[in-house]
Amino acid sequence: MPKKQHTRSQQAYFSFILSLFIFNSNLLVSQQNLHENYSPLKSSGILPAIFTQNINEIIQTDINEASSSDTINKKIKNTYYSAVNYEIENKIKSGNTLINDEITVYVNELAKIILKNNTELKDKIKIYTSKSSVTNAFCYDKGFIFVNLGLIANVKSEAQLAFILCHEIAHYTKQHNISGYIQNHKLESSAEGKSDHDIFLERCQYSRKQETEADIEGLELYKSSNYDFKEAVDVFHILQYSHLPFELIEFKKSFFESDNFKIPEKYLLNEVSSIKDNSLTDDSESTHPNTASRKSLINNKIDSLDNVNRSKNILGEERFIYIRDIARFEVCKQHLKTRNYEAAIYSAYILAQKYPNNLFLIQTISKSLYAICLYRLGLLRYNKDSYLDGPIHYLEIETYPQQMYYLINKLPDTDWNLLSLNYTYRNLKKHNNDATLKLISDSLFSIMKYTNCYLKGFEKNSISNITGINTSSAYYSGIFEDLFETDSLFINSFPKQIGYEFNIPYEPKSYKVKDYSKKMRIVGEIDVAMSLEPFYIIFDSNENQIDYSEADNKKQKMINISNSCAKKENLNLIVLSPGLINKEEVDRMNDFSIVNDWLYERMDGKENEKSRVPVFNSDEINDVIKKYSTSHVLKTGFVVIKDKSPSYIFYTVIYDFNENREVFIKQKQYFGTLEEKNIEMLLCNLFHELKTGQINDK
Repeated sequence: MPKKQHTRSQQAYFSFILSLFIFNSNLLVSQQNLHENYSPLKSSGILPAIFTQNINEIIQTDINEASSSDTINKKIKNTYYSAVNYEIENKIKSGNTLINDEITVYVNELAKIILKNNTELKDKIKIYTSKSSVTNAFCYDKGFIFVNLGLIANVKSEAQLAFILCHEIAHYTKQHNISGYIQNHKLESSAEGKSDHDIFLERCQYSRKQETEADIEGLELYKSSNYDFKEAVDVFHILQYSHLPFELIEFKKSFFESDNFKIPEKYLLNEVSSIKDNSLTDDSESTHPNTASRKSLINNKIDSLDNVNRSKNILGEERFIYIRDIARFEVCKQHLKTRNYEAAIYSAYILAQKYPNNLFLIQTISKSLYAICLYRLGLLRYNKDSYLDGPIHYLEIETYPQQMYYLINKLPDTDWNLLSLNYTYRNLKKHNNDATLKLISDSLFSIMKYTNCYLKGFEKNSISNITGINTSSAYYSGIFEDLFETDSLFINSFPKQIGYEFNIPYEPKSYKVKDYSKKMRIVGEIDVAMSLEPFYIIFDSNENQIDYSEADNKKQKMINISNSCAKKENLNLIVLSPGLINKEEVDRMNDFSIVNDWLYERMDGKENEKSRVPVFNSDEINDVIKKYSTSHVLKTGFVVIKDKSPSYIFYTVIYDFNENREVFIKQKQYFGTLEEKNIEMLLCNLFHELKTGQINDK
């Protein structure tokens, strides 16, 4: 498990604050028909206790239990148990943690196999699936293990996943999380005379020892099962090549071709780069030993063990492959969410070899093709803080995927637009005018006009009198020949002249806003709004840390005041937050997850006069809007700064999903101590503004 480095800088805390604006059972679940479509995973059943328990009571219980069993400094214990419990709570309530879904049920079944002879330990382990494309899993000393979808998408057998679970369980049994925390505290306490780099190297060295111990202890646990020993070694291949797609297959241009459209060979890469061997990488600045040393260690320990009759898939190969495929579909969804469109295309392309008619995959590819069209035209930009800043260059890619990235890099804009329309429209015809494909197809028609690419040269007889650029000699001149001859809808949709205005699905719509001090915009009156859990952050400048405990108590009071003020203003606030729902309201948690995904993708876009910020991973948001009869979502809260001159900041933002933008933004700093009367005044004023549209800057 990679060790989290705790920053000392106040700037990091404010980055965390601003980021808040973004946002138990073995159920028998019928398998999806992946040959036709895919429905994204959702949580089900009863929410775990962590959702409803008082976090401060949990922290105090942990501190009391630890007091009688160790001699750790009390201040370090209090800080650790406070930080780790809030970290777990934030993670499990983020909207990115799945509960009782198909994959999480499956992973917990593996844990029962591993721990079949250890009932006590089995009851302490709680495993969840995280909606992340990153190949990783991690564990807390509380017994919470989170397994990323990206890891499940990459493993080659049930046994490999089982060994990874054994490794993470070993982290729990050896209490590596808290021992690492204490070690880091000791390093900081004795840092005098040491450089930051020296301290970093010592942290890495300690972490590598823990990882080696988890490998060894994990193998001992793995032995108690009937899983194949060789699969434990092969796990390190997965880790070594975790930067690659979950499968490597040759990209064939025929995937995007049709009878009258053949992509020239000059746009295809003749030779792809080899996979770089990083197994022997210098690991002195890494929290994990290099994969070669880890593989060698496990190989030596299993060399003399009897592997006869041990299995790769105890629950069955067919079920494993289905679960892994589900994870791979989810990885496609995550790539769209993070605007990694090239990876989304290639991942969907891999799955399409097995499921060529799956509508979800076709939609994913069409959305990604279209997004790249918009980027090329300057109509879509990434946020400056995004880990992506645009299409990835093919030279940064290894082996077969490089072919597809090369095509994306080299194909001219007009050709790319035509390829995108050709793929989307022909699939639209195959899938009964699917609404999502129709939206994208209609906009791609408009893009043809926007790029001066209209009818002349594409047709033979149907509408040859229309003027336009001469494309008759281009390789793509006959791309739509059959459609011009047989499809009146296509003929009527294709632009007949150039133009610069076109409709973009998923984009912000234009509407009038009222500007106020360049910080606030409000539209109309808001009677109903989905409310995400309010936040209350206390930053202690003297201690250079966040005070979780006091902040949590204050937040509970703020929630009560918020509900009271909304009621006074007759504003209907619909709570969509895992922290404010009961254990049986799993549907609301799923709705929160959908909202959170929308906000995440929206916040990654950079909006200016020219660029747009479409949200592609949003098909489910319309169901949420319809369910709650509102398209508005509210996020508000306070940041309290403890200092010689105390102050607090009041933040509010409201997004309108229909308009796809912020319709209300407010941020103001006040000096002095934040009292309950101040909270009540500001929240009541806020809700009055939302109801009436009358601005009050108090």
